[in-house]
Amino acid sequence: MTNATTCALAPELLEPKQAYDLAADYYDSWIWQEFWRNNEFKVVIDMLCNFKGVTSTLDVGAGTGFYLKKLEERNKFAVGVDLSVRMLQWARARLGPGVPLTVGDITALPFSKEHFDLVLCTRVLSHVREIGLAFAEIARVLGKAGRLLISDLDIQHDYVETHLPAGDRKLRVRTYKRSTGEVLEAARQDGGFAIEAVHKFNAQNVVLGVAGPKLGELEPTGTRTIGYVALLSHPSPKAA
Repeated sequence: MTNATTCALAPELLEPKQAYDLAADYYDSWIWQEFWRNNEFKVVIDMLCNFKGVTSTLDVGAGTGFYLKKLEERNKFAVGVDLSVRMLQWARARLGPGVPLTVGDITALPFSKEHFDLVLCTRVLSHVREIGLAFAEIARVLGKAGRLLISDLDIQHDYVETHLPAGDRKLRVRTYKRSTGEVLEAARQDGGFAIEAVHKFNAQNVVLGVAGPKLGELEPTGTRTIGYVALLSHPSPKAA
């Protein structure tokens, strides 16, 4: 991968499907991947480690299969869905043949009602225009008393849009910036979810790694929220 500081910024603003198809070959070597895997992953695993009775998991926006691989290593059955065919090709190369992968959209998931016990959705919602529809669709495929784990960037993080690596250029990806509170409220209103736990990241509580200098440019105060991980529950319907 060409160093991100020397890449030219593409002039066109791309929709996520096209952008991630073009960036897939470079995605796992992106400097921000190290940042999220050093920080987000630890929180995600801590939130999920004590789950009992989870037999079927959906990873929405599975990408190159990082979380699917971690679940496979723990003998957890999981299904991956993503908009990008090329990202899923990389996921297939990482995973065993027993992990189902399918192309799909978070606002129209190709699964039946109450199909999963757990849904993961990491750093996806900032590319979704209608997050209310996304939460309603996740609620549809999630079983009664199931759980949803989401993560994403917060609006306080001083970036304009997502820039993905693609060889000697950076791709501009359509991005919808929202606060953590705004996202959680949409989850409550449109999906019927209740908040169990929220972990927020800032420059004071993360491992910076190679992304440190870039993060310092974006967040010089060290106090604004960079992103979050939230665990939500899908309460059983009240008795009539």
